[in-house]
Amino acid sequence: MPRPRRRLPDRTAQPRLTPRDRRLLAASLTVFLGGLLAVLSTAPHSTVTVDGDRVLLSGTIVSRTPGQVARAVARHPEVEVLEQTQVWGSVDSFALDRLGRSVRRAGLATHLGPDAEVYSGGAVLFLAGADRTMEDGAVIGVHAWRDPNGVATDFPRGSALHDPERSFVEDMLGSDAFYWFYINAAPPSDMHMMTDAEVARFGLLTAPATAPDAPAP
Repeated sequence: MPRPRRRLPDRTAQPRLTPRDRRLLAASLTVFLGGLLAVLSTAPHSTVTVDGDRVLLSGTIVSRTPGQVARAVARHPEVEVLEQTQVWGSVDSFALDRLGRSVRRAGLATHLGPDAEVYSGGAVLFLAGADRTMEDGAVIGVHAWRDPNGVATDFPRGSALHDPERSFVEDMLGSDAFYWFYINAAPPSDMHMMTDAEVARFGLLTAPATAPDAPAP
């Protein structure tokens, strides 16, 4: 007489969660997602919007910023000006170079409104405008860059480490004098706020600064 087959346990079966387990799991997921959103919201990022003939840029220049601006300009061919509102700097020097050169190739102007603040890489990006204008009250802050090799002022003028940013400044302004000025203006831990005389000295503007209530350029 054949023996009955032995039934093997179903190893794919999942343990059943009790109501208490479900509540604990839901609470854990809520905490995890809340922490993830908090991290994402504080990570450096840039915001790009379009207002009429202007593309508005704020935040920090990161790897995705050139693509953001390119898509905005492609979707809105009426755009003629890149207006920087509050740009705190750049965490990606390659992205800064790509963005700046694309702005110049497109023939866009750059503009700073009366409440604008641009610092570090944000100030360097401003140079990319075919025309560069600002209103009274705008703030331009500069300092020396720092990378894994050290601080800009650690290296002699002939060092190749100066070339990427120095050549960008020279290509935009026709001279690299402004580059040598700002890397010596303040260390990376500080910021030098440019005076009107310094802005004029290095040719940052293509037209005099205007009062906030003057017609937009």
